[in-house]
Amino acid sequence: MEIVLYLLILFTANVLGSLAGFGAGLLSLPFLTQMFDAKMIIVASSMTCILNVYIAIRWWRNINWRKLGIILLYMCIGLPFGVAFLKVMPILVIKVTLGLLMIVIGIYGLIKLHNQKVASFYFGKWLQRFFLFAGGVAQGAVSGGGSFVVLYAQQEIKDKQSFRATLALVWTTTSLAAVLQYGFVGMLPAESFRYALLGVPAVFAGIFAGGIISRKVSQKVFMYVVNILLIVAGTISCVSQLT
Repeated sequence: MEIVLYLLILFTANVLGSLAGFGAGLLSLPFLTQMFDAKMIIVASSMTCILNVYIAIRWWRNINWRKLGIILLYMCIGLPFGVAFLKVMPILVIKVTLGLLMIVIGIYGLIKLHNQKVASFYFGKWLQRFFLFAGGVAQGAVSGGGSFVVLYAQQEIKDKQSFRATLALVWTTTSLAAVLQYGFVGMLPAESFRYALLGVPAVFAGIFAGGIISRKVSQKVFMYVVNILLIVAGTISCVSQLT
């Protein structure tokens, strides 16, 4: 039953994550960390995030290569800090802080859809770069850098398929880098590999289903999904750690 729940959680999270272009780890980890050792399953989740390469390959022509380079540069600077935090800081502190930020960012995104003044506000260059650095830290710490990267991507990548494809390659690259760094600091137990391999079919099925749904929704609905996903994932992250 535990394995069935594990696969079901991965499938559902990756359907939504594939639709939005991010969020599979953010949605699945609050549940999975209740069932398994938190650090082991975070490492396993980072491994399965590499499978986002399917989205990047499927929509290769939609990737915004210039924005991708900027995102990866600053996220990769932040990744080692996140890996270090995961090794020494309590999971509760990391996930509650990240969850609260996700809720704020999601609410901000929904307000943008209804308020022109808020929608026209432009984050400056250095604040954008900080968001990407913070996304790298969060990705390395809890496989949850999506909320920060979305702040940048919503402003700089308007087309939904370009948004999805570019972020998919971001998660593939940063997850691979995070896994290599986990190995460097001695945080790659055999159990993480076992659960990552076990989850491959569920992750692929979820990514494929999300891709089909994404082609049938409008840009506005897509942005609603992105921001509601942030709020839901942030709430789950906080509640699961405080109960």
